[in-house]
Amino acid sequence: MCKVSSADKMRTQTLREQGYAAKTIMAAYPQSFRKLSTVKKICKHVDQTGSATERKAGNGRPKSSRSDTHIARVEEIICSQGQSGQHLSTREIAV
Repeated sequence: MCKVSSADKMRTQTLREQGYAAKTIMAAYPQSFRKLSTVKKICKHVDQTGSATERKAGNGRPKSSRSDTHIARVEEIICSQGQSGQHLSTREIAV
């Protein structure tokens, strides 16, 4: 399965805004798209968000390991290693 380039998405967005249907867009650019469902999915995204290239907010995994509480806790562990006489490895600190 190949990915659709951003240029093809922008072309699809322009044609969709002009009122073209998915079948018409696919017929106009058969070298760009292999499946009609791909064109329909891009058209649906354009209709809902107004853009073919912008991603939805909140996509992706949240970066929970970089929260302020975790950063402060790791700093505390690293600074206290010389005082308590015990040494933790990097992997043990990461846990």
